[in-house]
Amino acid sequence: MSIEIVWLLIGVALVAGAVIGTVLRSRISGSQVAAAKQSASQILAEAGKEADILRKEAAIQAKDALLGAKTEWESEAKEMRRELQAQEKRLLQREENLDRKLTQLEEREDDLGRREKHFGGLEDRLKQRESEIDKLIAEQRARLESISGLSAEEARQQLMANMESQARHDCAKGIKQIEDEARETADKKAKEILALAIQRYAGDYVAERAVSVVPLPSDDPRGGNHLRVQSGAARGGTDLSGASDR
Repeated sequence: MSIEIVWLLIGVALVAGAVIGTVLRSRISGSQVAAAKQSASQILAEAGKEADILRKEAAIQAKDALLGAKTEWESEAKEMRRELQAQEKRLLQREENLDRKLTQLEEREDDLGRREKHFGGLEDRLKQRESEIDKLIAEQRARLESISGLSAEEARQQLMANMESQARHDCAKGIKQIEDEARETADKKAKEILALAIQRYAGDYVAERAVSVVPLPSDDPRGGNHLRVQSGAARGGTDLSGASDR
């Protein structure tokens, strides 16, 4: 519905109301008119009060809505600020970590540079020392060849022969020592076994003092060692003494 039609209807209603009012005033007595006016005044007063109440309620609702929206907005803003602060903190921490790693990398790079420089100088000194040693070895070899009249190959062969001879000598000496120790151990064990056997069996069967000579194995060409055994019934024991044939 357009605004022109609305205004037209309002005008018609006003005209109709005026006509009706004129007719009613002509028909209604003065007291009735006064009562009608009073009723109309009350209606208008009540309508004004209701309008004020509605206006106040609308204002309160508007304020509540505005307060709720403000509270919600403040909560969202607070949450956003908290998230932004957390992100900023993470970014700062990441930046600090990156700075620390960068510092460590720079320190390692400097350390590697110093080491490279140090090892470079050391390598140069080692090469120089190696050259000096090679030169000294060549001089010593030439001097040995001139003194001994042997070439380097001949000197090496002579050295190998000497080492082989020394090794054989040391080996023979070791074998001789092992044989001597084994022979000494065998003699000792044989004497112990014979002594135990005689102590075990001779006491019951030997009635008088007896002397026995037991030959022991020996590599001596002049004669082996002998074990002299003396036993006596009165002593109930056995005497062992070693003797060598001359």
